[in-house]
Amino acid sequence: MTEGDAVRDQAAMSELSHRFGVAEPDLATPLHGLTWDERDLHCEKHTEFSTYLWCASLDPVTGEPCGENPFMHGFGFVA
Repeated sequence: MTEGDAVRDQAAMSELSHRFGVAEPDLATPLHGLTWDERDLHCEKHTEFSTYLWCASLDPVTGEPCGENPFMHGFGFVA
């Protein structure tokens, strides 16, 4: 989503931490994440790419993830 660009990874995680009102993660480590309202977003940096994992509870009626999808709003993501 950030095409392996470390600067874009850092900008994305910083923007998300501000949007969800949580402290910024330690971006110097290859694995870092955010936790807010019983949801988690993890980023793992590799040499030429990064992986993101979003974990959220599922709505018992719709089966859809609860809360705002962190991938739905710009910040340079290619998604």
